[in-house]
Amino acid sequence: MLFRYDPKTEKAVEVVLIDLQIMRENCPTSDLTYCLYTNTSPEFREKHLSGMLQLYADEFMRHCDTIGVEYLPGFGHEALKRRFHRAKYMGAFLGVMVLPLMIKESSDTPVDMEKFKKDVDLSEIMVAATGVSPTGKYKERLYGLVKELYDEGVL
Repeated sequence: MLFRYDPKTEKAVEVVLIDLQIMRENCPTSDLTYCLYTNTSPEFREKHLSGMLQLYADEFMRHCDTIGVEYLPGFGHEALKRRFHRAKYMGAFLGVMVLPLMIKESSDTPVDMEKFKKDVDLSEIMVAATGVSPTGKYKERLYGLVKELYDEGVL
C-alpha cells in the first residue's frame, strides 16, 4: 500500500494498493480478501466493509475510464459484493495461514527447521517460527474471523 499524507495534519488522505507478488489475471476479490482478512478486525469489517467495497468498485471503474479499458462484464458494486462474499473462503484460509506471521510477538531469528522431527505438529512449528502462541491477540483475531464467517453462513 502506498499512502499520501496531508502535509499539515500528517494524516493519510489517499491510499493505493499495489500487489506485484503474483502477477496474473484474476478476480480482484482474491486480493481484497487477502488484504481485508489479514489486516483488519471483524469489528472494522462490520463497520466499513460495504463502504470499502463501494470505494474499490468506484475507483476501479474510474481507473478503467482513465486508461480506456472496459469494465469486467457485469462489474459494479453489487457484483463486487457478491463476488467478495463467494471469496470469503479464501479470506478464511489466508487468515489462518497468515495471521500468525502478521501478529508475530517475538523478533527471534528464523527457526532452524532441521531441529524438528518429521512428525512434528504444525502448530509447534508456527509457535516456534512466529512466537505467536494459540492465545492472546492471535486467538482473538482468529476466533473473530471464524465466528464472522460462521455467522454469515460461509463456514
